[in-house]
Amino acid sequence: MKIIILFIIYIIIVIISVIYTIYSPKNLSYGEKYMYNKSLYNIKNKEKLESIFKEKINIYGKQINYDKMSYDEWFENISKDYIMKIDDYIYYFFIYEKLPGVENMVINLAYDSSIYKDATSRFDFKQYVNINKDRFSEARYNVSDDLAYNMFCYSEIGEIRDMNFYWIDPYYYNIVIKKAFFTKWKTSDGREGIIGTGYDPYNLTYQNSYKIIENIHIFEFCISSLLLLSISLMIFTINANKYSKIESIIFLFLSHIYIIYFINKTDHLSSNDNELNKISVINSSILNISFLSAINIYIIDSISKKNSTLFKETSYVFCITTIFLLLSCFKSTNQNSINQITSARYTNQYLYNLSIMLNFLIIINYLAYSLMNIKKL
Repeated sequence: MKIIILFIIYIIIVIISVIYTIYSPKNLSYGEKYMYNKSLYNIKNKEKLESIFKEKINIYGKQINYDKMSYDEWFENISKDYIMKIDDYIYYFFIYEKLPGVENMVINLAYDSSIYKDATSRFDFKQYVNINKDRFSEARYNVSDDLAYNMFCYSEIGEIRDMNFYWIDPYYYNIVIKKAFFTKWKTSDGREGIIGTGYDPYNLTYQNSYKIIENIHIFEFCISSLLLLSISLMIFTINANKYSKIESIIFLFLSHIYIIYFINKTDHLSSNDNELNKISVINSSILNISFLSAINIYIIDSISKKNSTLFKETSYVFCITTIFLLLSCFKSTNQNSINQITSARYTNQYLYNLSIMLNFLIIINYLAYSLMNIKKL
């Protein structure tokens, strides 16, 4: 088998990688796909949706404000039909009530308590926001604690107002921009609040998603691919055992399958603090891998006098492993944006993972060598 075959295989792998990366869609969860399609539907059918929402809000607002229906009867009325299904997409009503004498708002009706996290009847709106802040822990958006109160202050009896705000979808937990339509309600005994519904014209979880290839340092990425090719060539030419040529091809395939997998993973835009925390975790992991270097040195020393070809192969792989670790340790202080910080994190993580893979190769080679020597005995 000639070495030119290895170059041909490498070129084919690179071409397949490029085509797959360009044309493969983002790897999204079912909820993200559903919410993205729903946002497209919402934009296309916004006049239809707004007409349905306003009509229903007018009906329910009239019942309590002008027909003088009791609150309990009115609430029971809405509770039977507060989740709407329009063309296979789910929408829901919400009822917020203002507590007398304070600015606090409570949620009397919203979401499905069997689905949504800690959703129960009459719970404080600010408490709801605090409970669900973990949904925004990795995002650059937030729900205002005073959102419900601001909506109440903006509302009027007999009029439908609208407002856009950041929100969390109660079924799939996607971060969205919600456009809500609402009106004020007030009972004869002085209870008051707002009733409303709405739709999500923008799914921020989807819009802020991207493939990792869009945020990785291309120079280090290309260098790593060429270095992996060099390892494959080295295994092929040194021919440390009768399976070396097959081993070199398998290594070339598996290493680049990992590369394709890594660069095509989908992630989402995050906050500066969250990205810096992730970088700190990766840096700690890089420091913890130092013990593997000692193991590798022991392995190289063990085979240096017994198998010169395997010694050369292992030494070369160890050198490339060290190069990947050094590149992953390289720090640039000229990071002025979230994208630059994210790119540095992905690059470090990518190189660190490759170094782990190569360490496995060294250990597996040594294990195979040890087993063969045991058989000889």
